[in-house]
Amino acid sequence: MGYRLTRKTAVAAIGSLAFLLCSCSWSIRFYILNSSASPRTITIEVEKTDNGFIIFNPRHFSLLPFTDEKPDYEQIKPLPRAQSLNTIEIPAYTALEIGHLTNDRYENSRQRFNNGRVFNLKKIQAGNSEVTKENFDSYFKNRNYARVWELP
Repeated sequence: MGYRLTRKTAVAAIGSLAFLLCSCSWSIRFYILNSSASPRTITIEVEKTDNGFIIFNPRHFSLLPFTDEKPDYEQIKPLPRAQSLNTIEIPAYTALEIGHLTNDRYENSRQRFNNGRVFNLKKIQAGNSEVTKENFDSYFKNRNYARVWELP
């Protein structure tokens, strides 16, 4: 007694597989948040690399208004093409997205990442605060939607 694959069964199977594959994708974003009423200036430096996929890509830096404790993706503004060393002014109540990690969990800056991803942040300077790969996790705190450094 053989099993006969009907069109209805095939469509249901393909639909279920597509749903499972789509639901397996996630992204972790990295933000620098200026929650003050005045603009703040930061300098960010990333390492160039020819190996792997970088997490912090200046070409994808963007500004987002930050309301109700979360970024407003509807009003995202990509920055002009940036270089490996950048001085950026973050407007009041705005977040600067500096990187993202897709389909991988973020545990710490020294972990081994999947698929050849590279933690290429060299330094972020904001006033007297300096963030490096070694102290990154002391500044960027986990929130349910991203890793965020709220500027002092």
